[in-house]
Amino acid sequence: MANKMEPDVEYQVAIPKMTSLKDKNEPQIVIIDRDTGVHLQKTYWHKGLHQFLQLKHGLRLTALSTKAVFISNITFLKKFQCIYGFSGTLGSEAEKKELNKFYGLKSVIIPSSNVKQFYEEQTIITNSETAQKEEIFEVVKQKMAEGRSVLIIADSVKEVNQIFENVKILAECNLSENECKPFEEAILYKRDSDQFEYNDGKTELQPHTLIIATPLASRGTNIKLSPTLISQGGLHVIISFLPKNIRIEEQAFGRAARCGERGTAQLIICEKSVKNVNSANIKELKFKRDANEKERIEKMQKIYETKLEVEKDCLKEFGPKYLEIIKKEVDDKFAEILSKDLRDSWALFLDKSEYECDNDKEKRISATIKFCKNLNIDRMNGPTQPLNILNYAVHLMKNEEWKKANKLLEKVCRQFPAYLPEAQYYSIFIIAKKKEEQKQFQQAENQLCKARNGFAKRLLNYQKLSQIVNEHKIVEENRIFECDTFLQQQKESIKLFDQVIESIDDFFGRIISPFSFITDRICAEASMFLYKRFSSSKYYGKNPPITGLKIKKEINEKNLKNYCQLNGFCAENVIKSLETLEKFENINIKMIQKEMKIPKWEEFWAVLKEKGCLRDEKMHMFVNTLKLPQLSASKIDDKYFIGSDSGDSVDRLFQHLICHRKFLLERIG
Repeated sequence: MANKMEPDVEYQVAIPKMTSLKDKNEPQIVIIDRDTGVHLQKTYWHKGLHQFLQLKHGLRLTALSTKAVFISNITFLKKFQCIYGFSGTLGSEAEKKELNKFYGLKSVIIPSSNVKQFYEEQTIITNSETAQKEEIFEVVKQKMAEGRSVLIIADSVKEVNQIFENVKILAECNLSENECKPFEEAILYKRDSDQFEYNDGKTELQPHTLIIATPLASRGTNIKLSPTLISQGGLHVIISFLPKNIRIEEQAFGRAARCGERGTAQLIICEKSVKNVNSANIKELKFKRDANEKERIEKMQKIYETKLEVEKDCLKEFGPKYLEIIKKEVDDKFAEILSKDLRDSWALFLDKSEYECDNDKEKRISATIKFCKNLNIDRMNGPTQPLNILNYAVHLMKNEEWKKANKLLEKVCRQFPAYLPEAQYYSIFIIAKKKEEQKQFQQAENQLCKARNGFAKRLLNYQKLSQIVNEHKIVEENRIFECDTFLQQQKESIKLFDQVIESIDDFFGRIISPFSFITDRICAEASMFLYKRFSSSKYYGKNPPITGLKIKKEINEKNLKNYCQLNGFCAENVIKSLETLEKFENINIKMIQKEMKIPKWEEFWAVLKEKGCLRDEKMHMFVNTLKLPQLSASKIDDKYFIGSDSGDSVDRLFQHLICHRKFLLERIG
């Protein structure tokens, strides 16, 4: 379903307006209400559809939402004692009956105080989009020649863009430069965030103005016409699609001939199912449209009766029981987690019961009563949902309730294998409190190894997912922003898991390399400097923080041979080299390279040069400007630097563009 849905039709990939500090200033899937053109920024499709659309465009994944406490629009409005409404369009008889059935409202038509000077021109039906755009162009050209202005209402943002591009091209090919201006300078009104100057009801619309808009312009928009435009016939409205009900059609046509002014409107639609456009009948198409609308209303009534009403009754059972349980609890962190667990369990039960009870009202209510009967907060056994269990166990450990915490972590291991690495990782804190030292160390080591393997597998899975999404995501042309937030999200997760894995490796001890100190603030060159400083006996005497490598006492020959085979080494030579190196107390990388004669890239290039495979050798120096972290001048001494050329008066220097005078003179003279 997500694959078939079109951007700029059912939804839009946009950076929505920030309404709070929690909002992210990044591309998101924004649902478009097809009837009104309104962008629903805080609305999400359920059952994974919204998430699949996010993956389709490479956007940050949001969590699947579940409803614990909810109320439908109908239920909310029915809570009012008296309801009155005022609308310019009431719609079909079926819609009026719907209002009466849901809210007990009768519809009354109040006649206008002005004589209506509206005329609906003949509908034009085509069976191709090209022909439709040509017909729209011809009508607009005719109205502009009469000194009128035209409002074209299109079905979607995508269609607004298509109509604008097509009529502009047709105008450039068929009209003079002066006649082209209304087409080239057409006003596009696509989103409710767009600044539409005629929306205030004060700015006057002048003759020879073309507006192309989504249904946004057909709903509550009062376009004020200039006296000249009124005298020349007023506004002409074109609807480029067959509205799905009479109410939407009347709303759009209602933009013309307002307050007793003159105005016209017509439908210019593309209906591909029509074989012969000359015999096409708009009455027949509208009859089918009205039949579909009647069917839609009946479906909506059925959904209300079989789903919304039932869920409202189910909530009546859960709500009082939940409040009763919460009132009895002491207000602490444990109660907060347990109450959240009740809501989570209720939301999952409600979704599950919809399918298990097959929308049978009696079955669902009966299942809800049974669920609520067993509902309680059990501080001894803790929560039932995995994340809540882990959170609860962590707080128990903070309170030094080790046995209870361990019991909960074991529960996660048994019942929720997806969260096994987390449970194993947290269990280390409990093992650390045991008194059997040797056994305790072995248990901790085993659990950490298992946790590390679990996190490593998850890390690999994240990397695979990133690759799959990156390969299959839709890349749209002319997009002014990059849709890579899913990749960023995966990188954030990968970085987090890397940190956890590193913390486990630190527990066991690991080889420190010249690049081990690289962080967001420490570049590669600074990391190498730190490594050299921490390894030097000049500063730390015989016991520097970083010591040399040591040969392991027991080496698994089978694993070693497999490694050598995979990497193109002779296993016998490697074993001999290790035996030689074993005599030294501390060894370094250079000693290993010298003893094992590991080939280097430099040697490879030297051989190529020697054999005449390379010629005209030249030396080049490259500076990666993305790797230029700034370092305060107070931290540097006895070196020469290349400073920033940004024109900044502040004395700042780049930490890896450090060189001695001799080197500078050799390179730049």
